Amino acid sequence: EELDWEYRVNKVLEGIGRGFDPSSPAPAIIFTPDPNNHTSTMPNVQVDVLIDGSLKLRIIDDENTSKYYPGDRFSVSFRSVSNDINFMESHLFSESNQTFFSGSLGSGTVGQKRLVITPGESNGTNVIEVPLSMMGREWNDTTLDWNYSIHEKPLQLKAYVYLEDGSRDLAPEIDWRIIREFNASEGNNSRMVNLEDSNGQREQNATSEEEVILHLYSLLRKTTGSILGFEIEQAGTGYVVGNAITLSGTGYGLEAEVSAVNGSGEITMVEVTEGGFGYSEDDPVSISSLAGSGASGAVLKPILATGRLIVEANATTSTGVKLNNPSRITLVPSTQQELSSRAIWLNHYLDTFYHETNSSWWARDLDSDGLTNLQEWGQFSNPLKTDTDGDGLLDDAELANKTKPTSQDTDGDGLDDKNETDSLSTDIRHSPILADSDHVGIDDKKEFEMGYNSNEP
Repeated sequence: EELDWEYRVNKVLEGIGRGFDPSSPAPAIIFTPDPNNHTSTMPNVQVDVLIDGSLKLRIIDDENTSKYYPGDRFSVSFRSVSNDINFMESHLFSESNQTFFSGSLGSGTVGQKRLVITPGESNGTNVIEVPLSMMGREWNDTTLDWNYSIHEKPLQLKAYVYLEDGSRDLAPEIDWRIIREFNASEGNNSRMVNLEDSNGQREQNATSEEEVILHLYSLLRKTTGSILGFEIEQAGTGYVVGNAITLSGTGYGLEAEVSAVNGSGEITMVEVTEGGFGYSEDDPVSISSLAGSGASGAVLKPILATGRLIVEANATTSTGVKLNNPSRITLVPSTQQELSSRAIWLNHYLDTFYHETNSSWWARDLDSDGLTNLQEWGQFSNPLKTDTDGDGLLDDAELANKTKPTSQDTDGDGLDDKNETDSLSTDIRHSPILADSDHVGIDDKKEFEMGYNSNEP
């Protein structure tokens, strides 16, 4: 009864987390919807800090309450911000080389040249959150209308070289590069993320610069459920190059196949040409093979994009000595900024918000499927593929038939949209948007298997 009262009636969770200050304002809590949720509706939650330093979360009923589905999941997180604090050791090695407890004597790089990037990531324990450069608007008093433009949110990166005695090299040469998990689907990685040098040039690399500015225009597929590759847990036997790989679940758009096997047909390599969307690492993996081929035993695990990137710096001292070890920091996109529906769509399919303010771009048809980019956004289809979900029904036909271009089976009756649409011109017709076309209480797939006409009760 107590649990029922607390969770169902009051909709309250207490004792969440530790270490919050009861005398300070409640922290800003971030709710990230699971990619498999039925809607993207965000919960309205009141946050209070209890006397023991834990949090009390209470769901507030509002007009969106009825939009949630049983089983919808949210990840709950928060971030703490410290401004104007430099955590880098800045004093001379000679002043702190006497103790292991609080000085440099216990450092793994004691007495060696070293390269340091700031802001730092505490040796990998605290990744750096990068603000997003994205569309913003400002009111124009002359035209009496809104002006839309990309609002830059730069992140300044600096690199320092310290010599053996702990003194700083004042004229090193620093080369920077961005290490990505994937290439932008649009084809231009600098519209996804770039480094700006002192001359204003924006590229993936920067040379001879102690300081660069990073601009990020993407969520780096953090929430898109895109497959980067597969881990081969068991190689199996009897497979051949070209065996298709598919995943069960709600995802769509994956194109992958076995790309190399050994003499026993054990899988040694898998190639992903299209990562698709909406997948999870728990989705079952299937590998097609010809009947009677004897192929079996392979186990593949999907590898999904993590939404991270690495910035690496390499240094040469002012005397021409190249440091052997580069310095790296790991970056993640900020989750604090609200995205427009256009920005969400652009990020989902193109890996960039860059085109959001370009009106002529929205009138183009990148994949020549008869739909402009604006129309593709309207039905959340892929502007780079004529058939977003790979069901054989082109995106313009999906729009005409009112089916979902992101689902091979819009009505969930077990018959894919292409077959149901084709059946409309035959004697046995099945609606692609009604699971039970004739409303008799039997799904179309069952009627199809029985040889019945789904349009005749």
